[in-house]
Amino acid sequence: MPPVFIGMPVYNGGKYIGAAIDSVLKQSYQNWTLLISDNNSDDDTAAIALDYSSRDPRIRYIKQDINRGVADNFLYLLNQSDSEFFAWFAADDIWLPDFLSTCMNKLSSDSSVGLCFTNLQAIDDNNDIVRGCPVLPTLSGRRELRTALKYVVENEISGKANLIYGVIKTNLAKIAWEKTITGKSFWGQDMCFVLAVICRGGVHVDRNICFYKRYSQPVDPEESKRTCNYSKNPHIPFKDFISYFNGMLHATSGTPYYWPTFAAMSFRLISNLINGAFK
Repeated sequence: MPPVFIGMPVYNGGKYIGAAIDSVLKQSYQNWTLLISDNNSDDDTAAIALDYSSRDPRIRYIKQDINRGVADNFLYLLNQSDSEFFAWFAADDIWLPDFLSTCMNKLSSDSSVGLCFTNLQAIDDNNDIVRGCPVLPTLSGRRELRTALKYVVENEISGKANLIYGVIKTNLAKIAWEKTITGKSFWGQDMCFVLAVICRGGVHVDRNICFYKRYSQPVDPEESKRTCNYSKNPHIPFKDFISYFNGMLHATSGTPYYWPTFAAMSFRLISNLINGAFK
């Protein structure tokens, strides 16, 4: 199977970056290269990353001269990709050993899939599991209206933003970036990016849990029990929903899903207003 280019954006990630890199090294799928782009950290990130790169030629490290900001660092890594498949990997997350093989087996065997991810669990600073996201596999589907709308209407608190950390066809990732991550950043931009990929390539989320997402914020015990299955929309500022609405439309521009997305987001806007879901 073809190689995967892994881009790891990091800023002051010394606490967890070693465990993240170790999880890449432990992958059952070994045909990868890893580029670590350090956004001008002032902790021990550089020392840790350079130690790994000195021991494995597949790992490269670069320290930016200035802090480029989150989006520019993500874009820098995407632009460095010379492989058919690409994945961003946060420096505080953990891949279980079969994450890459699960994604690559699907992408290599099914041309209708442009993005592949696996189910995940959120972990805290002590690596204890604090939340699950069982909804994610239900978002799978070919490039069609039903798949796009499933993603649009799914509650944001379900964890659907995490699909941005899946393995993506590099050409699709670059197109999606141009559609959604331009100009001023806004709330939900990562989900707009994922929708742009889905509208052009389809998505598959494997039911196996092969990904641990670091979640450092305190989790209410009752909230954790619901494992991301919330009946209410998240309480977000009205202005953020409007920019998110527009971002979703930009994500679908040039596809057959623009007007259905407009209708679905309009319904959500009206519903939120009626239910008082905005802050």
